Amino acid sequence: MRQLRELLARGPGAPRRRSRILDPLLRWLRRLLLKAIQPYSYYQHEVDSLLLQYLTRLDRSRRDQRERLERLEELVGELITACDAIRRYAEARGDDVAEQAAAALEEAREARRVLLSLRDEPNRDTPSAAPSSPASQR
Repeated sequence: MRQLRELLARGPGAPRRRSRILDPLLRWLRRLLLKAIQPYSYYQHEVDSLLLQYLTRLDRSRRDQRERLERLEELVGELITACDAIRRYAEARGDDVAEQAAAALEEAREARRVLLSLRDEPNRDTPSAAPSSPASQR
């Protein structure tokens, strides 16, 4: 993300020197070409800037979601601990609540499995290969 931001800010590099004889002609051709493509390059720069903004927001949102998921995992862990303590206490007393506590404990464990599967989804944090273009699908 940082490289994209720097590349957009820097813009294209200066042309390399070829020779003293061709330099005036090349400069003139370059200016002519730049004037001809100016509307298109301005449009491309706008598109690039918007893409960078959206990618930055998406990355920030992904990090926030990761933090919320980690917090939820902590809470489910605490819930499992509490359910297990209630189940053991109820079993020791011989209460009918022991079965309900055991069921709640299993549901909490299932919630943990679901959270872990969300966290461990393949390709969740790293982009895979670049998306294919319609031309490459032919």
